[in-house]
Amino acid sequence: MVVKIGILLTDHPAEWTGSEGTFDKMIIRMLERTRGADVEVEYRVFDVYHGEVPSIDEIRMYDGVVITGSRYDSYSVEHDWINKLRELVKEMIVGADEGTMGVQRCKIVGICFGHQIVGNSIGCVVGKNENGIEAGIQEIQLNEIGEKLFSSDKLYLSELHNDTVINNSKVLVEDNGILNWGSTDTSEVQGFYKKGRLFTVQGHPEFISETAINGLLFKKTLFEMRLKEGN
Repeated sequence: MVVKIGILLTDHPAEWTGSEGTFDKMIIRMLERTRGADVEVEYRVFDVYHGEVPSIDEIRMYDGVVITGSRYDSYSVEHDWINKLRELVKEMIVGADEGTMGVQRCKIVGICFGHQIVGNSIGCVVGKNENGIEAGIQEIQLNEIGEKLFSSDKLYLSELHNDTVINNSKVLVEDNGILNWGSTDTSEVQGFYKKGRLFTVQGHPEFISETAINGLLFKKTLFEMRLKEGN
């Protein structure tokens, strides 16, 4: 059995990730660690940050796509690659719901920025979190949907974000049939779920402990620098 997965890389290298490298490499390592012995996986990385946004016809060739994290804002209109990515994600979700041939085959996974861009694409408000930065290992309270997914009432994940998706049950449930599966005191929407189609997470399941610690220290240093500058 061969599974084809597209990785939509939405950032460039950062010093704080160290030997773990870029987000696409972390994600592939994570997927390889959990891959079944009888499953062969073909990965294709699309360098979206540098303008390599796949067409909807290319997407039809894949069983699933993973949208990575990014230092950029999912709601930005200043970057052409973000505008194009939002349109692609919207077409994937709406196309699947409308039964567009082949699109419903490709499942969507979004991580951090990828989670937020899915929210933005379907009409949710995404913006700076009024509750502040969410960084480090966070305890996520799972709702009924999350408990079924994870067989637990809590989940612990590394998080590193300033932006958040604002909960809107009309946009999510009524208009798109998408469910939120968990929340924290800082961010109400920790992930989206639509059976057989979509799974997103605000945190970073691909981070190992060293990367999580480095990310937290990076955010702390950045925050202290901005305080000194008066921003």
